[in-house]
Amino acid sequence: MAKIDKNIFIELENKWVWRNDDTNFKTFRVLSSETELLEKVKPSLKGNKVVVQAGGNCGMQVVKFAEFFETVYTFEPDPINFFCLVNNLPYDNVIKFQCCLGDDHKMISMSPLKDEIGGFFVNENRGNIPTLRIDDLNLTSCDFIQLDVEGYQLFALNGAINTIQKFKPVISIELDWVERYNFSHRDIINFLTNLGYEKVDSYTSDHIYVYKELSFSL
Repeated sequence: MAKIDKNIFIELENKWVWRNDDTNFKTFRVLSSETELLEKVKPSLKGNKVVVQAGGNCGMQVVKFAEFFETVYTFEPDPINFFCLVNNLPYDNVIKFQCCLGDDHKMISMSPLKDEIGGFFVNENRGNIPTLRIDDLNLTSCDFIQLDVEGYQLFALNGAINTIQKFKPVISIELDWVERYNFSHRDIINFLTNLGYEKVDSYTSDHIYVYKELSFSL
């Protein structure tokens, strides 16, 4: 494990490297109680080769994916979260990116969200954080996409449209916070519906969508 600056990080339960600014470990407790998304998704999966996930935060959800999928691609732009993620998930099958998922290649900055430890608002003005698209991965397989990106969902989906159309992965996505970027949850629903997706289940704030083959009666 990398050396930890005790002014920024703390080790919890002899297992998790965590943010020391998580007052009373509120975020830790919330996230540790919301780690069963995969169990909700499994009945809809057609395979377990590849999952693409953002934001990775400190890795508590991602570790479940690492135990099930052959390869995990996880994205976390915040440097503190990313440090925790790397130390918490020292697995060969987890590919970690310290960048933001979006629909374009650019450099952005982020502002912390009030009362949301580890949550950030993406500023379009130039910064030092790169933005990539899921399509940039040029995947040969994709079974599952999970997006927890604090309102930046539509940008990430637009950057994944080729991957979605090619592999038709199960998609788990939050509908919250999109108004931060002048969208509504209906915009996400319409985007997925137009690609042939239907909602089949939910888990906490995640909505699980599956591609449905269109059938026509003569």
